[in-house]
Amino acid sequence: APMRAIRVTHKSDAAVEEFSQPKALPYTIGAGIPTRPNTQKLVIFIFGGPQSSKGFATHELITQYGFHSINVEEIVLGYLPSRFKNPSPEEELKTANEIQDYLKKDTGALSLDWIFSVIMGKIAGSMHQRFVLDIIPALSSMLRADSYSSEDESKRVLQDFERTYPVFCALDFTVSLRPMTTDKKENEKPPAEKQNLSSEMKTFLKGIDEADKGRLEKRMDTYNKCAAPFISYFSKTKRVVKVDVSSQPSAEPLTATIIDVMHELRFTRALPYSRVILFVTDFSAFERIDLAYYNMKRLRMSDILSSRSDNENLASQVRGLKAYIDRVSIPKENYAIVADVLHQEPVKGKKRTSFVEQRRCFIDEYLVLSRNAPKPTVRQRLKMSAIATAPDETLLFVDPFPAALAAKVGLLWSERPTSRDTITPSPTDKNGANGDIL
Repeated sequence: APMRAIRVTHKSDAAVEEFSQPKALPYTIGAGIPTRPNTQKLVIFIFGGPQSSKGFATHELITQYGFHSINVEEIVLGYLPSRFKNPSPEEELKTANEIQDYLKKDTGALSLDWIFSVIMGKIAGSMHQRFVLDIIPALSSMLRADSYSSEDESKRVLQDFERTYPVFCALDFTVSLRPMTTDKKENEKPPAEKQNLSSEMKTFLKGIDEADKGRLEKRMDTYNKCAAPFISYFSKTKRVVKVDVSSQPSAEPLTATIIDVMHELRFTRALPYSRVILFVTDFSAFERIDLAYYNMKRLRMSDILSSRSDNENLASQVRGLKAYIDRVSIPKENYAIVADVLHQEPVKGKKRTSFVEQRRCFIDEYLVLSRNAPKPTVRQRLKMSAIATAPDETLLFVDPFPAALAAKVGLLWSERPTSRDTITPSPTDKNGANGDIL
């Protein structure tokens, strides 16, 4: 998901273009949430009905903050058949539809005591330390369970649960039906296809829209009734973070909101480091790139590949360059390569590159930069081809680097290293003032 929106700062030389964080959605943080967790297993509950983007928020917590998701629907569909195992194979619950039909017939079959016992077992047996629990199901067959309609039972099971695993906080993504906009310009006409519809068809379509709205309102009402006892329990101790997603136009504001909320709660993002190796055809490309801001070391291929054996063909050049970088690289250091001596012969007997992306964007989108990183002196969108050669490494080829040659380099770069991938150092290599090899 995109992490930042783009805003261009217009200046006389048009040299700087900046990322601007999208405006966060309205949110409040309860005063009872501890400043730091005091348990080894950290637990957060998450609530959100239809159209709340709760699933997207859960994904952000998993990918950016290292949480492990526990979903009540997965528990019911995965563990309930074994709980009510029937001696007759013909009457066993095997499919999701059979389980839902069973719950519709017997609203007392699903108990919160059993659900929380499974949750506690999953937490105890997991190597993870952070958990996000989605306790309210979306399926109507589960929401009809008697246990979800009892506020006293919800309070009791939560108290029992917190004796073993204290809950850090609850995230509540609230949403209301977005009002239909009725403002129309005086001269505005409906689309041509709607003008040709008969009055009966227009009435029919209007009825469908109203029916859809009615079903959505009913789903929201059902969810809110089931979630209310749980949210009320955490509200009494002021451990609720409320986020209003009613006016959310896209995913970017929600992402920005989650980042701000987690930052206030003193969580750090657990994004893995990804190394970037940038290829350019000449030094003029560096006029648009702040190498210090990206912690990027500049190298020239003709200085690195000094021996004749390293320059026999494209394969030997790429392998030699990769071996050199692997040998001298340090953590969190990126590289900018001036490819001034690359051969352009075909690469035979190789599989296709697994992923190639061609776009015009900032280098920032392929790096994990510090939240407090200083502003760069120069930042511009660059037309690039991006090739992911490993989960933690990306090659970027800045235009006018030939796309076909970039694909060949990506194929060779992603090869497994061999003992013969060595580099003959040049006797004339020397470090520049900024650590550049010139």
